Amino acid sequence: MKKTIAIILARTGSSRLKNKTLWKPFNNNLTLINFFINRLKKCKKIDKIVLATTKKRKDKVLTKIAKKLKIDFYTGSEDDVLLRVVKTLNKYGEDFEYVLRANADCPLFMPTIQDRHIKNFIRSDKDLFSPFSSCIEPFGFSFCLFKKNIIYKIDTMAKKKIYREHIENFCFDNKDKFSFFNLKKSKYVSPKLKLTLDNYYDQIKIRFLLRKLKKIPLTKQPSWIIKFFSN
Repeated sequence: MKKTIAIILARTGSSRLKNKTLWKPFNNNLTLINFFINRLKKCKKIDKIVLATTKKRKDKVLTKIAKKLKIDFYTGSEDDVLLRVVKTLNKYGEDFEYVLRANADCPLFMPTIQDRHIKNFIRSDKDLFSPFSSCIEPFGFSFCLFKKNIIYKIDTMAKKKIYREHIENFCFDNKDKFSFFNLKKSKYVSPKLKLTLDNYYDQIKIRFLLRKLKKIPLTKQPSWIIKFFSN
C-alpha cells in the first residue's frame, strides 16, 4: 500500500503578518498551529505528519508544540524551503512514496477534500498535483502533492532562490519535465475565493469562519463555505 507523509512548513517569522502561526483565533489558548495540526490529523489518507520549521531560537516554540501533539519535527534552513523538505524526507520519509506539502497559513483546508485529492493523485500516477494549476476550488482548500522522487529531482535541478522557496514554481516553469494531475471537475467550484492567512483582513475573515465551522460537521464544511460566499 502506497503511503503519504505530510510535511508542515511553519515558522514564527512572517513579514506580512507577524507570529501568525501562534495567533489565537478562538477565545482560548489554542494557537493556529495547534488547530492546524489537529485538523491535519483528521485526514484519513495521511500516514504520517512531520513539522518542518527553522533552526532559529524563536521557532523552538513550534517544536515544543509538535512534541506536545506527538508528531515528529525537523529544524533546518529558514530561506531554503526545498532543502528543509529534502532533509525532512531524509530523516522521516523512507517508508513513504508520496509527499503532501502543508502550509500552516491555510487553516481552512478541508480534510475530506484533501483525502479525495490524495486518493485520485495516487491513482493518476502523475508527478505532482497543485491547487494553483487546477484553479477550480478555493485557494486554501487543499495542498500540493508530489511523488517523493520528484522532490529529489527538483532539488538537483532548481538553483534559483524563488524555486528553493516555492517548490512547485520550478515545475510550472519546466512543464516539459513533469506530469501534472489536474482537477477536471469539483462540487466546490470557486476559483476566485482566497482562504489563506496573509494579512490583517484575512485574519478577521478566517477568525469568523473558523468559529462558524466549529458547529458544522467536517463533511459539510466545504459546501457551507461555498454557499456562504455565493450569497
